[in-house]
Amino acid sequence: MWTSIGLGGAAARGLDADGGIAWQLVGQWDVHQVMLRTMYVGDIGSIPDGSGDSVVEAGILYGRRVTASFGYAGVAAGLSAVSADGLPGSAGEERGGVGIPVLAEAALQTTPVGLGLQLFGNLNSVASFGGMAIMVYLGWMP
Repeated sequence: MWTSIGLGGAAARGLDADGGIAWQLVGQWDVHQVMLRTMYVGDIGSIPDGSGDSVVEAGILYGRRVTASFGYAGVAAGLSAVSADGLPGSAGEERGGVGIPVLAEAALQTTPVGLGLQLFGNLNSVASFGGMAIMVYLGWMP
């Protein structure tokens, strides 16, 4: 089991978003992995006061991976709950829905701390989004 957190650039349909923050907790066996994941996509500069457009995802994903002595690469997809704030025509109200999160990532890790890159996206009817994040991995990826 391991966890990771990341920060990167992102864009969301209908929102003025410029970045993303991701966190995930991953369990794995053989070539399989299951992850609990949450993602914020929005105006990173507005996080302290909450005034910017944003979309938040919380979901569970199943994936497949390959490992080597120096790291890992994997892909995953699943289901998530999605909530967006700041959509055009929403009169300031949040809108929610169900999404299909997808990701591909690769990490270098020879100690309990690793560094990697993740491409992510979420297809949904509220505010589909995508981007890329630099991730820090904590724990062993056997």
